Amino acid sequence: MSMNRIIVTATAALGFMASLPASAEVSWSFSSSSCSNGVGNNLYGSCSSTGNPTSAPDVTARAYSNTGGNSWTGGSSTNPTYSSAQTIEAAYVGVYSANPGELGVTNYDATSRNGQTVDTSEGSNPEHSLDNNQRYDSLLFSFTSAIQLTSVQMGWWSGDSDITLLAYTGTLNADGSIPSNKLVGLTYSSLLSNGWVLAGNYANVQSNKTAVNSGGLSAQHWLVGAFNPLGGSVPNGFSQGDDNVKVKYLFGEYSTSSSSSSSSSGGTVPEPGSLLLVSLSIAAVAGLRKRRKA
Repeated sequence: MSMNRIIVTATAALGFMASLPASAEVSWSFSSSSCSNGVGNNLYGSCSSTGNPTSAPDVTARAYSNTGGNSWTGGSSTNPTYSSAQTIEAAYVGVYSANPGELGVTNYDATSRNGQTVDTSEGSNPEHSLDNNQRYDSLLFSFTSAIQLTSVQMGWWSGDSDITLLAYTGTLNADGSIPSNKLVGLTYSSLLSNGWVLAGNYANVQSNKTAVNSGGLSAQHWLVGAFNPLGGSVPNGFSQGDDNVKVKYLFGEYSTSSSSSSSSSGGTVPEPGSLLLVSLSIAAVAGLRKRRKA
């Protein structure tokens, strides 16, 4: 290999890297003015946020819980007997504090169904948060383009503070939304076979900024909830109940390339461009040393 060829190879690698989409760190927080209140049982409210910097994708938060599929077998209004809740329904998103806001969830079973209150403390402290007492509450964060979530930070928390994070990497609708049959009406245990990927479970996050998504998933839709075993066993270090948290900040990275806004897929694993550059550089150096020895 000639010296000229080595230089051309390294230069080509640098040129290729320059053509790759750049990424930037960004944070999102919510204010009370960015949230719309739910009305009745049809409008459940949402909160929106622009990124910092403002050139980043915007995000909208909506609430969900597994309150569908109940049937009542008797008991009193304060101690009802009923079959286990199964399917996911929309819930009410609430914002607490002004700016930045802290997002919590009040699920549909805080109200009475057939004269019986089926999630007896839901909606009152501490179950105005994302909690997993009787029901598993979650917040769906939908971005205008794919982002790589890197950290989350809770505000208020009580009791325990374990959380579960999922990313939707399945096919999206043309407008970038999740198909209606990929969340509502499913059980939490069936999400993993319907386009969702478990990005991780995180114990005792409290109000600290907590690194997440070590696998580097990139997705347009992220589901953050109180710890949820998703129908499986509980990992060591996690309790199965009494987690209560409110989401305050999200942190992540996004691609500045226009291709990142494609709505054909919900997410991907980032291309290892930096690894390619290192490999090409090592090859170039090895060739140079071989040439010098010759």
